[in-house]
Amino acid sequence: MTSIMKFSLKLIGYVLALLIILLTGLAIYYLHWVGEFESRHAAQILYVDDIDKDSFPTEVQSKVDALEESAYKTDALQLTPDEFARLLFFQLLENGYNVRAIYIDAADGEWDVWIKTGYGWFGGTIHKDNIQSAELYLTKLNFGPYHVGWMHLPGHHESLLQEINNTYSETLLRLDVNELTGRRIENIELEEGGMTLKVIIR
Repeated sequence: MTSIMKFSLKLIGYVLALLIILLTGLAIYYLHWVGEFESRHAAQILYVDDIDKDSFPTEVQSKVDALEESAYKTDALQLTPDEFARLLFFQLLENGYNVRAIYIDAADGEWDVWIKTGYGWFGGTIHKDNIQSAELYLTKLNFGPYHVGWMHLPGHHESLLQEINNTYSETLLRLDVNELTGRRIENIELEEGGMTLKVIIR
């Protein structure tokens, strides 16, 4: 074996060793983060066993029914963070995602939403611009403590950030179709106490 080959093998060995050390460190840090996160928010995390996976969330349906019966041209649909979490849970499961839990930290203008899948905890910030519109979008996406919005899942063409933004849009679209409310969403407000959707008759 030549000296060049020996050097190359040593170099490859060093690189592999460093890679293993790096991945091990990242995994340990992630697992530590998960333990702290689930312990800190244990009372607020909504798990898959807490919802009815086969029917539209009853908490939301009762409010939708009241909206359908409203005689006002302009009205509002208010969802608490827990109700929105159940609606989002239903939408994700219906789209075939392996969702195990959801946690929402609501604040005025921005909601931090964390979703636990078969891969682990993904979190993002839903942002609402200070204008009258029905547009919400994610400004960042994390896997635990790591930023991963740019990544793609196997077999998926769009980035993780784009896919989740599309799912949020589909969730809100469920509240904006004729057979559900008969009204059009004109404005959405994000607040600490919940989400308010201003709707008008089509």
